[in-house]
Amino acid sequence: MPFQLTGRQWSTLVVLCTSNICVYAASALLPPFYPALAENNGPIALQYGFVFGMFRLVIGIISPVYGRYIGTVGPRFMLTAGLFTAAGTCALMGFINNVYGYASFLGLPFVVQVVAALGSATVPNAITLLVNKEFPNCTGTVFALTEIAIGLGLIMSPLIGGLLQFAGYSAPFVTASCVLVVAAFMTVMVLPERKLGEDHLETESTITVLDILKQPSMVLFLMSIIMGAFTYGFLWAGLGQHLIPLQLSTLHTGLAFVLGSSVHCVSVSIWGFLCDTLICPATVTMTCTALICIGVLLLGPAPFIPLELNLPMCLVAIAVIMASDPGQVVGGFSGLFRAAEECRLPKDTATQGILGGWVNTAYNLGSFLGFNCAGFFIQTLGYRWTTMVILCLQLTLLLITSIYYLCKRHTTEHQPLLQGNNSNDAKSSLHSSYGAI
Repeated sequence: MPFQLTGRQWSTLVVLCTSNICVYAASALLPPFYPALAENNGPIALQYGFVFGMFRLVIGIISPVYGRYIGTVGPRFMLTAGLFTAAGTCALMGFINNVYGYASFLGLPFVVQVVAALGSATVPNAITLLVNKEFPNCTGTVFALTEIAIGLGLIMSPLIGGLLQFAGYSAPFVTASCVLVVAAFMTVMVLPERKLGEDHLETESTITVLDILKQPSMVLFLMSIIMGAFTYGFLWAGLGQHLIPLQLSTLHTGLAFVLGSSVHCVSVSIWGFLCDTLICPATVTMTCTALICIGVLLLGPAPFIPLELNLPMCLVAIAVIMASDPGQVVGGFSGLFRAAEECRLPKDTATQGILGGWVNTAYNLGSFLGFNCAGFFIQTLGYRWTTMVILCLQLTLLLITSIYYLCKRHTTEHQPLLQGNNSNDAKSSLHSSYGAI
């Protein structure tokens, strides 16, 4: 049974999930409440939308830097510092209603969001490292649980924030800030300290941040994470507009989003368990990519499918996409670290920090592009043709991945003959080649 945890592991898991819930709940407060306030002060949707997008972009840019130095400062310090920073910036955003003037109202939230992103970026980097260091036998399952925690934070935040709005605009933000401070102190008290001598020789990695991009298998797993996040962002950004022709009530439109979120939360844990026990990560990512292609064909539906948009087909498409999309991300996460072992990269904290930085860069870059490109493509091409952009990108990834592993298999099968290796060497070589597949 891969999910039998020690007391240290359980306490670590509680801290990781709590940190994710709090940070992403705080970040999810802005979209429901800030736009109405912004439009009363001058900024248009495109301008304050960039304030939202900057949060993901900054996290994507800074994550490899944090990953490079997390072995030096330690994951507990980085996680705690990030939570305190997120608490401060969340409180500041709660008082933005006292700022007047077009330039000030647009510029100040922009700066606060950049600082918030610099703090929040420490959380996924620390979590990615701790998942691999503390849970070596069930990384996929634990990573999936931290992803579920993110989903819970995103779902709970607008609901609780809406209930607190009666006390004024600032109340949800100040409340979230206080919860983040509590989470930071809990991290200090509960998260295990690094054992003496455990990491003192691991503060400097023998590889650089860019060395990861020199390994084709690792790049493919990063591309899988990017495409998973991109597809999720695109679906969520454009789904409401896509459902307008069906003339659904607000309740039924909301239920379509609830369906997607629910399927996503359930499937992410299933894919994590499968990656740890039954199916190799590359098989998971390729299977999920193929399933997403099927879902995208039905979602539009595709222009060459002689069917009109209807609710049952749309709900089936949403369910297929949201059941498969987490597999791209979880499979990419698990596969990246297995590919690192195949490439004989060091297993020290600094190297795993770099890998974790790239995971978070890929995910946040994909999210940024998905949320921000969806509107442009839908406005330019229409929704049905925009789904074809997603289809082409997913098919390209599937084709490249398939060609790479077919070539790798062919090379591995012939390598023992060319080198005169014995059968045991051949088996060992083949096992190494397929360790991440």
